[in-house]
Amino acid sequence: MIWVGTDDGLVQVTGTAGRRGAMCRPFPRIGEGRGRAGLPDRGLAIRCGAAYIAIDRHQLDDRRPYVYKTDDYGKTWTDIGKGLPPDVPARVVRENPNLRGFLVLGTDAALWYARTAARSWKP
Repeated sequence: MIWVGTDDGLVQVTGTAGRRGAMCRPFPRIGEGRGRAGLPDRGLAIRCGAAYIAIDRHQLDDRRPYVYKTDDYGKTWTDIGKGLPPDVPARVVRENPNLRGFLVLGTDAALWYARTAARSWKP
């Protein structure tokens, strides 16, 4: 499975070696307001991995760490950034492929981890 984040508000996913694809829109196109799960518009998806996304908006003077996950191929998104410093942008989030629920998050200031699928982040 391959997830691709773009700078126009789309996240794309393929599930069968690229033969069949789907697009989901976790946040709206520029100027459309707020998207699903309260994700901001004009966000830039720096990296997408598995079913997690980090959105960087520092160029829009928004330094909040936007980190979300989906369990249904992008139909719905859950905010998992609670507990992170409110003024440090998130850059990348990854789940350990050998330890389900163990996440690592890179921000502008620190590396964070969560052992319980982001219920509690630690620097």
